[in-house]
Amino acid sequence: MNGVAGSRKLADDIAQRLRTRIHLGEFGPGDRLPPERELAASMDVARVSLREAIGQLKDEGYLSARRGSAGGTFVTALERPYEAWLKSMRSRLPDFDDMQDFRIAIECHAATLAASRITRDEIRSLQDSVDRIGSCCDATTFRRVDTDFHLGIAAASGSQRLLAATQSVRIELFAPTDLYGFTPRAETSAYWHKIIFDALRAGDGEGASKAMEQHIEHTRRELREVLGMEDS
Repeated sequence: MNGVAGSRKLADDIAQRLRTRIHLGEFGPGDRLPPERELAASMDVARVSLREAIGQLKDEGYLSARRGSAGGTFVTALERPYEAWLKSMRSRLPDFDDMQDFRIAIECHAATLAASRITRDEIRSLQDSVDRIGSCCDATTFRRVDTDFHLGIAAASGSQRLLAATQSVRIELFAPTDLYGFTPRAETSAYWHKIIFDALRAGDGEGASKAMEQHIEHTRRELREVLGMEDS
């Protein structure tokens, strides 16, 4: 019994790791996962446990299998996970605003610290994110680039705890942009990312923090609309 329970917990942990990568945009709708042997090796897990985890994610609607020469395991359009996210958020609306407040607390402070600690390599990486988000033509790319930008700032703060917190809340606020229209959000994100980046490059911590807060507040309004919440 203990062996079975341990095996199930391991599969649950692997499923959560893959779910996290999907929520953060590393794997997006239509993407094919690496071959089982390769993925198991990269995650340092047994293939049998990986197979069980993939089965869980198929049951949840994250993954599907295709047969044939071009087959494999693919990320779905994420309709079912999105509906589950909507149901969860709508059942605990106060938590939604609390998460946005938490984002403001940690990401604004991360931006303040990053302005005085950011390295040349990190500036170049953020510049690449700013350039790419301005030319995004699909939601999957947008999610990846948006995540790269926000986690890049958190990393540049030099605080592993701020980085972990930023990643954690982004996972919890999972909402596939392609299911509610990514174009307006991509345009506004490109605008705010540029302002935040310019402040960071200039070493202006206060300016970067203020722009980050405005960016998150705009995102709050967008997501409140998706959730059917009326602004107070």
